[in-house]
Amino acid sequence: MTFGAWSIGHFGPFAFPGSLARAQQHAWAWPPAETISEGHHGFIRLRTSYVFGGRNDAPVMPADYDPVAEMMFLSEAVIALLKAPGVKCYFNPNGEVLRDYNSLRQVWDPCSEQQNLPLSLWVNIRFFNLSESLGFMDTVGNAQLEIRDVEAVFPSAEYDPGDIDYYLRNVTHYLLELDRGMESGEQIDGPGESNLSWTIEVLDQGVIDPPRRVLRLYPKWIAKAVHRALSSVGR
Repeated sequence: MTFGAWSIGHFGPFAFPGSLARAQQHAWAWPPAETISEGHHGFIRLRTSYVFGGRNDAPVMPADYDPVAEMMFLSEAVIALLKAPGVKCYFNPNGEVLRDYNSLRQVWDPCSEQQNLPLSLWVNIRFFNLSESLGFMDTVGNAQLEIRDVEAVFPSAEYDPGDIDYYLRNVTHYLLELDRGMESGEQIDGPGESNLSWTIEVLDQGVIDPPRRVLRLYPKWIAKAVHRALSSVGR
């Protein structure tokens, strides 16, 4: 029954098999998530729809659809449900995020006070080693906001993963405000930089599951090394 529900989109349009395992593997902000799924007995599923109770000709997506507002509304519902007895955590299968009540509020409360988007509650950031000298980090879940996910390939010795994490969030904010699509070959500032030293590739497939459209960013001067490393993993 669970597989059938997934196959027709009942866990969201961007959920992909293995999302829970990947979320546990990359739950940097909440380490207990690594084993939280063991022993759970069920789940409460939150869905939004614009046709429930509507007319037969009601549009599936209204003209004034706002994905950010929808995610904010869902987050408020999640906070309320996390207070219910027996609820262990929040899992977003589309953004592969796991949080308990306390770790969620640690993000939600300051973001609410400062009127910032709680992106880390909707979109996870993952870290891998692409080669001995190249690090790889990406977002998963930006499609919920109707923008592409972002991959960053960088020399491990020259960039701190924490700075890349912050950079990926900044690029996500930039994409949300952009009124056009990006093109391969465009230049962009690197982490903490203002000299357009990085380049962009617009791709229909990322390096690591789930399958999704991405922007791949990396310093221009390591382009050949990036392509060699990606070809070695079949990308």
